[in-house]
Amino acid sequence: MVKSVLLHIGLLLLPSAFFLAWLFIFRRHAIAALKRWHLPEGPWMWLILGGLILVSASLVTLALTDGYDKDATYEPAHYEEGELVPGRTE
Repeated sequence: MVKSVLLHIGLLLLPSAFFLAWLFIFRRHAIAALKRWHLPEGPWMWLILGGLILVSASLVTLALTDGYDKDATYEPAHYEEGELVPGRTE
């Protein structure tokens, strides 16, 4: 669960990370702007929208390619003859 949440947070921040990397590589004044906690006016709305599109696409892909049979019946974990039998789908 934590891995999935971190993956989606990373996808959300990915466009902004690429933009900041581009600023540092190609614009020398970006370092001075960051020291003052003032970044140049940037396409923040588009970066957030791009991140949301990436997260949405990954969630749709995950839902469509989950690998579980949608018609299967889940049998929860239970004890048989004193031993725990893990849950499974049938």
